[in-house]
Amino acid sequence: MSIICDTSALLSAINTEEEEHATCTAALAQHAGLVISPLVLAELDYLAVKRVGSRALQPFYDDLAEGVYEVGVVTGAIITAARNLETGYAQLRIGLTDAVNIILAHDYNTDQIMTLDGHYRAVKPLTRHSAFRLLPTDD
Repeated sequence: MSIICDTSALLSAINTEEEEHATCTAALAQHAGLVISPLVLAELDYLAVKRVGSRALQPFYDDLAEGVYEVGVVTGAIITAARNLETGYAQLRIGLTDAVNIILAHDYNTDQIMTLDGHYRAVKPLTRHSAFRLLPTDD
C-alpha cells in the first residue's frame, strides 16, 4: 500500500536536531511505496535549506533520484479538489499542501500518511477507509 509523505516527517528525518528524527528516519526506511507531492517537495526544500542547509538534503535527493520516493502527479483537477477540501475543512486551516496530500491518498487508495501533523485525524478520508493512519505514530 502506498504511503503519502508529508513535509513534517520528511523534515524531521533530514534534520538531526529534530526530536522525532530517529523515529521518522526508521519509519521511512522500513516502508516502501512512499509518495511525495511536488508541493511537499518544494516546501521541504525551502524549509530544510532555511533550517539546516542544502547539504543536509543531499541524501534525500539521492533517494529521490534512485526512486525511493514516487513523485505524485498533481493536475489541475487535483488542485481544484484540494481547494474544495480546504473550504470544507476551513476551521482546520489545512492549507493547499496538506489538502493535496489528502487528495493523493484518495488517488492512491491509501489511508496511510507519513506525518507528524495530527490535524489529519480530523479529516475523513475520501476512500473507503474510516480514518487516516498516521505514521510513524500509528505503526
